[in-house]
Amino acid sequence: MAQVFSNDMVAHVWAQQNQQSGRSNNGNFYFEGRTLYSYGGHFPVGIFAAPGGPVFMNADSYSVSTSKHQSYARRAVSHVSPQFYMPSLNDIADAISRAGRNGGLIPADARDIHAPRVTRYLESNWREIGAESEGAAWLLRAIGSRAQWPAMRARLESKADRLAERNAARLKASQAAEGRELAKRPWPEMRDSAWEQAGSYGQRELRDWIRDIRAARLATPKAHKRVRSALWERETGLRSILATAEGMADRHGNPGDGLKARGIVAKLRRFRDGRIGNVPGYEGPDGPDKRQAALDLPTGAGWRKLADLLRDGLALGVSIPPATREAAERLRREADAIATEREGAEAQRREIAEARRRTLATLATFNAERRRLRHADERDATRREKLAALDSILARVPDARPWGTERGFELRPDLAERAARIATAAESLVVSSGWRDRVADERHAAEREHAERMAAERAERERIAALSPDERRELWEAGNLDRQHVRDVETVSGPLLRATGAEIDGCTVKGGTLETSQGATVPLRHAFRVFQFVAACRAEGKTWTPGAWGPRHIRVGHFSLDRVETSGSFVAGCHSIRWAEIARLAERLGVAGCLVPAREAAAELAGEAA
Repeated sequence: MAQVFSNDMVAHVWAQQNQQSGRSNNGNFYFEGRTLYSYGGHFPVGIFAAPGGPVFMNADSYSVSTSKHQSYARRAVSHVSPQFYMPSLNDIADAISRAGRNGGLIPADARDIHAPRVTRYLESNWREIGAESEGAAWLLRAIGSRAQWPAMRARLESKADRLAERNAARLKASQAAEGRELAKRPWPEMRDSAWEQAGSYGQRELRDWIRDIRAARLATPKAHKRVRSALWERETGLRSILATAEGMADRHGNPGDGLKARGIVAKLRRFRDGRIGNVPGYEGPDGPDKRQAALDLPTGAGWRKLADLLRDGLALGVSIPPATREAAERLRREADAIATEREGAEAQRREIAEARRRTLATLATFNAERRRLRHADERDATRREKLAALDSILARVPDARPWGTERGFELRPDLAERAARIATAAESLVVSSGWRDRVADERHAAEREHAERMAAERAERERIAALSPDERRELWEAGNLDRQHVRDVETVSGPLLRATGAEIDGCTVKGGTLETSQGATVPLRHAFRVFQFVAACRAEGKTWTPGAWGPRHIRVGHFSLDRVETSGSFVAGCHSIRWAEIARLAERLGVAGCLVPAREAAAELAGEAA
């Protein structure tokens, strides 16, 4: 029995539930027993609770490729009823399988394990599962629960509402506590922060702060008049600053030089008062000591911050008294000189560390690229991939030279020796054989080939788009077009049919394969027997269903016939084949007249599963 199929066929064979396992050519789409997976056991696409249904389908999305797998599966089970679409299907996959093998009820010895899991699943996903979900009701019955899903969901919703109310109360209490802290904060400090925030685009940060203060004021009990009054004063003060800032901004909300200058002055005040951010090594409160700790940093960060603030302020086109401008410029030069001196020493330390890091990274990259090239050879990669890997190796190897020992930098002896050895060998290779130029030329040639192939594929897509539906149907039937291009034809005519490798002797089909436009394949010999039976039913005006008359069960490949109409159309799994397509295929194969009496066809089909 075949185990490897196309992606479409994997879904079709799984939907028939007459084979234990199967997979796609690359192994990414496969089924084991009743469960169909996409890219691993973490994502079940669908699970049959029983061979004829119900079937649970995963309502989640994961990736583009998995979405295609889900599309194949939905199409393959279109004939199965009922279908339950549930989220997070992996959480209940085992429970569904256990219950399905036991008539829809989890065995008593396993119920203690699975009942809590199913309950937790429903409690966690109730928002995504509607009140009328038959899948949820099936799961409750499977664990032996007498609960009704609509009532259970209503209780969960009520519980969530109560939790939301409690969270709202907690939020209000938190806002009230924040309000008490804001009421204690000195107004000059808040004013400076407000002018800094007013310099953002559209004054968004200041608007958000005002909104938070208002929420804190409204959350504060009315009995706390002092706190509410202080918050009101701060809120109105900030609104006044916002109004001034809006007047100083342009019509798009961009702050002008005047508004930027106010923000810089506020930052300078904060720096002067020691109200600055984190200072490494200092754990005391804000104040002069913190400012001094920032200025004493060996990296020069404190002096650089002061120099940058003064530079930005002096560069703005605002009026500054000459004496003030001269003093600010003198302080800026002093701060810049101190910062530059300290940054030079820090930069040297960083350069040494960075050189060491680059050496290690280059060696690691060299080894990684060598492994990449070796793996490309092992998996028979394309010439373009191999050339890209080789070109990357040759581009990096010479950089593995040690950087020398200037400024106190030294490589570890073993790394220095290794880097020098690699660099020497690489230089010898590149110089003696001209590898780099040759690889670059070949890679460019491969890139051109790739671009030409892409252009040809694009031209082919445009050519196909210009074809009429009948032309595309004929090309597909001839095996010269992919089935994705006949979807619109399929909506009118139903699934299309074509034969490949047909071996026919008169009215006897000896070999070949029948393919449908939905991706299913069956032996042509089996399909022809079924077509003979269907043609006979049509000629005699009979309808056939399993067990009604004639053969009890008709198989064609991995599929079973579900119904034959008097019109000659029939249903097999997710396929509803119309008589016009059967007749069209028979004409192309030259067997349109090869019909047998219905009774003889039925006897043949009963004697040999088609």
